[in-house]
Amino acid sequence: MPLVKNRVLKATVWSFFQRAGSLIIGFVTNMVLARLLEPEDFGCVAIILVFVSFADILVDSGLTSALIQKKDVSKQDISTVFSTNLFISIILFATIFIAAPAIGRFVGVPNLAVYLRVESIAVLIRAFYCIQAAFLNKNLKFSSLAKIGITSATISASISIAMAALGCGVWSLVAKNLILQLSICLLYRHTSKVSYKLGFYKKNFKELFGFGWSVALTSFCDTFYSNIVSFLIGKRYSVKDLGYYNQANSLKQIPVYSISMVISQVLFPFMSKMQDDSTRVLNNTRRVLVATTFFTFPLLVYLFFFAKPVIILLYSPKWVASAVYFQILCIGGLVNAIIHINRNVLKSIGETKTIFFTQIIITIMGLIGVAYFLRYDIKILVIWIVCTSYINWLLISIMTGRKIGYSLWMQCNDLFLNILFSIIAGYVSYRIGLLIANEFVTALIGALLFAVIYFLLHFIFKTKQFKTVLSSNK
Repeated sequence: MPLVKNRVLKATVWSFFQRAGSLIIGFVTNMVLARLLEPEDFGCVAIILVFVSFADILVDSGLTSALIQKKDVSKQDISTVFSTNLFISIILFATIFIAAPAIGRFVGVPNLAVYLRVESIAVLIRAFYCIQAAFLNKNLKFSSLAKIGITSATISASISIAMAALGCGVWSLVAKNLILQLSICLLYRHTSKVSYKLGFYKKNFKELFGFGWSVALTSFCDTFYSNIVSFLIGKRYSVKDLGYYNQANSLKQIPVYSISMVISQVLFPFMSKMQDDSTRVLNNTRRVLVATTFFTFPLLVYLFFFAKPVIILLYSPKWVASAVYFQILCIGGLVNAIIHINRNVLKSIGETKTIFFTQIIITIMGLIGVAYFLRYDIKILVIWIVCTSYINWLLISIMTGRKIGYSLWMQCNDLFLNILFSIIAGYVSYRIGLLIANEFVTALIGALLFAVIYFLLHFIFKTKQFKTVLSSNK
């Protein structure tokens, strides 16, 4: 058991290094590009990524997740997954390439067809490294994943910034995504020496797809909903509004996914190994959820209170219009990490159909609401998006309670003090921050006050949440 704990701890540290490194590089890159480019440029790329993101989900079809979850993987399994992914990627690339001009005319964005055709090459590239990525994750090789992620992010960021400085506009963002995928592919194939060849085995496909189809459709529905919202914002309002919304959403995801993805990246393969021990699954889920929200809640609450100075400080005053969207999305972000962890736990014990069932409900409800609220101001639409996140949290938490005994009430009880102390710290530091005129000083002093108040409250009351985080580091 100590060996297992040490492996998981080491994997978690490397996963954090990977995510933190990639996050810092991506954050700094986005900050520089936001100053060099216009909101319309980001809005244009957001529309392009709507279609590329759909294709990415379909290329994998959930089969690589099935490889991670399956205990004994054969060469026939690997060849079947690779061949299937490659075939689907070719079909999707051809479809996007042919449909690009029609999409460009419908959206009404100049040169969109050319951008989309070039960006869709990433769909082909992804098929050539899915297998390597799956096995590095399955074997908890997060040191290799960290090196690959940071190196590829550095290469793509450097080229993108250079292109933006030379006045390449949208092309700098297109190149950033494309070069990132190409770098990842080359590094994965160099690092992971998984042997496979073209070959399709019907029996193996049925077994893997039995697990993977619901994972793929869940991801597709989730991606479809979020991306169709971006597409409709760009169509109904303006590409500039989409740029503001997309930038706000990207910034919101930093505290949500920088921490929850680190834990979940280790959580899924690790819990897949203990899926037959329900007690261990329950206890580890509680600890992970408490530890994750101990950090994500205060970060999001701080960003909610100090949205305007943070936006101006990071992206310049031309992005200040995105601050109100950012505040609304931060409220939704409070439950995004919880949803993500609940899903990973259910996925690790093979309950992929349960995840799919909840996602179908959310997608249908979300689309109905979007169709209705599009007639109103964009802020009303963003509020609805946040509402769907909370409905999703309620549904997935109820399902987790039924499957592993971790009820919605237990989750709320475990997380209550984290959110309460975050709100108290946020309000007090915000009121003090109002006395300061300078945006930079306001954000900095506010952050320091917030951190002191938040940790002091946990320390004074000796909360179980604080003890859980301390014990997790031992």
